[in-house]
Amino acid sequence: AQALRLALIDAAPESAEEPTVVVLSPGIYSETAFDQAYLASVLGLPLVESADLVVRAGKLWMRSMGTLKRVDVVLRRVDAGYADPLELRADSRLGVVGLVEVLRRGAVTVVNTLGSGVMESPGLLRFLPELAEMLLDETPLLATAPMYWGGIDVERSHLLAKLSSLLIKPVTGGDPIVGPELSAGQLEALAARIEAIPWQWVGQELPQFSSAPTDFFPGGLSSSGVGMRLFTVAQHAGYAPMVGGLGYLVAPGTAAHRLNTIAAKDIWVRTPTRVIAEKITATTQPELSRADDASGSPATLIRSSPTRDISSPRVLADLYWIGRYAERAENMARLLTVTRERYHEYRYRRTMPGSECVPVLLTALGTITGTDTGAGSDYVEMVATAPTTLWSLTADRYRSGSLAQSVERLSLAARSVRDQMSNDTWMVLSALERALLHGPDTPPESQAEGDAFLSSTNTLTLAGMLALSGVVAESMVQDVGWTMMDIGKRIERGLALTALLRATLTTARLPDAEQSITESTLIACESAVIYRRRNPGMFSVAGVAELVLFDAQNPRSLLYQLDRLRTHLNSLPGASGSSRPERMVDEIATRLRRIEPAELEVVTATGARDEFDGLLAGIHHDLRELSGVITATHLSLPGGMQPLWGHDPRRGMS
Repeated sequence: AQALRLALIDAAPESAEEPTVVVLSPGIYSETAFDQAYLASVLGLPLVESADLVVRAGKLWMRSMGTLKRVDVVLRRVDAGYADPLELRADSRLGVVGLVEVLRRGAVTVVNTLGSGVMESPGLLRFLPELAEMLLDETPLLATAPMYWGGIDVERSHLLAKLSSLLIKPVTGGDPIVGPELSAGQLEALAARIEAIPWQWVGQELPQFSSAPTDFFPGGLSSSGVGMRLFTVAQHAGYAPMVGGLGYLVAPGTAAHRLNTIAAKDIWVRTPTRVIAEKITATTQPELSRADDASGSPATLIRSSPTRDISSPRVLADLYWIGRYAERAENMARLLTVTRERYHEYRYRRTMPGSECVPVLLTALGTITGTDTGAGSDYVEMVATAPTTLWSLTADRYRSGSLAQSVERLSLAARSVRDQMSNDTWMVLSALERALLHGPDTPPESQAEGDAFLSSTNTLTLAGMLALSGVVAESMVQDVGWTMMDIGKRIERGLALTALLRATLTTARLPDAEQSITESTLIACESAVIYRRRNPGMFSVAGVAELVLFDAQNPRSLLYQLDRLRTHLNSLPGASGSSRPERMVDEIATRLRRIEPAELEVVTATGARDEFDGLLAGIHHDLRELSGVITATHLSLPGGMQPLWGHDPRRGMS
């Protein structure tokens, strides 16, 4: 890894004093997205996508919190044809507009450079032995399966005569054609195409793959064809082999000749001598800073990364939503748990005063998720539909606001910034995915089995979210990315709290029902224990509001979230202390502090706590608006690319 990293730095243009290197990825939907993120993480380089880069003034730049950072080297993981939609494929959404022009000017180095894929042309491979001998006075150590080019009369005759037993490849690129798979008519048509333009075709003897024992197929050990893909790094002294490679099983039959693989594993390449990373020249040496210890004596020189403090809006947006989805999943797991417990407590005792909490909690679930929970009907129908409702809100990833949907979107956002996530984070997320996203699609016939699944799933999710919070708090560097993640968490917690309180406590009920609903709400807010300690044997809306709205020392209170938001927004790069997001937080906090908890207890003639409801509705609206302003101010991405000519399906309106 060190050899590759230093080779990338050394490849920077001569004008670069502190080269900035990035890994350009097509995104999380690429089949090699994991490899790209892992490579960027090991090399310590930013993993970027096309939206993170922009060409200005003949140079390539990376977006970072409203500023631009010069990029000198791009480790390209996007296919060459998609690298620049302006000069290459106009339908590409994976490349950077103007990258080819910057490359022409020598203002950036692309590794491997655009056009290097010509080395994989079958036409060039046919003449590789002759080229090696002519240019290097060397003979290849590994022989290639015999090849025949249609541009040479003798070889074309052999190619046409043996067409049914050869692997046919177009020299201009494209999928190979396996001769033994073709019918007589297809062979005749292919022969006509070759005779029409013979120079475009190369035939190769079918390679014989090595074989190795494998247990991939059912029935124990068997033999299968295998292949290897190895890698080297260009250095001044030549090419250095990397110690890691990829071994793969090829598909059985003729599909193997198209290199269709069915399994792959990392392999270790043993070399006679360990690869030594070459030293970087002084002109490309990154700046070194000297750290002194507490006694004032000089300590070790520390190499600072030119991309250390860079975070693109795309990365920050994903981290922001990781914070929001994680908090949303935690809140939903708590509310589902207390609702399920109250349902089982009162399902056969609907005449008890406290049973009114069940439809209230189910209604709260519907209000928070924006879906129908069937709780507006009579008690009998509510009891009949509650198990299905609880199952859907837990396990149905396609239901808006469900626990499964929150976890799925959390995982998706985390994959978008995989290079930012530690192994501990993935351990937590993987356990959550196994619990929620790989479970049964429909409820089991046995209600007991279904309830056991819901209980374990909610418990595992809650434990996972708490573990994730611990990893983020104790293991993640508290830079701008961490700050944005915590901003998302605080906004989501405020939104969930105001929505829950508004759905449960803004309507007055009989004392027994009020107590049951209040206690359930406190449990869902993770504030029941501290409330009982402060208010033993007494439940009141004013007491709840004092704890979960106004107590700045309670990490679950609304005021605590606002204080954290103010601190975080003030710490962001470019913060002025009077930006619009900061002013909005101050206005919400001021509005909250003007209210006395006792005022929220007042009940109107209609049985509603209008003051309480108005406060919660207003703050909930303001928090949503704050989220939009933060997104527009700090997380805004450029608009999608649109070709100036040709068809673009996005131009149509639906």
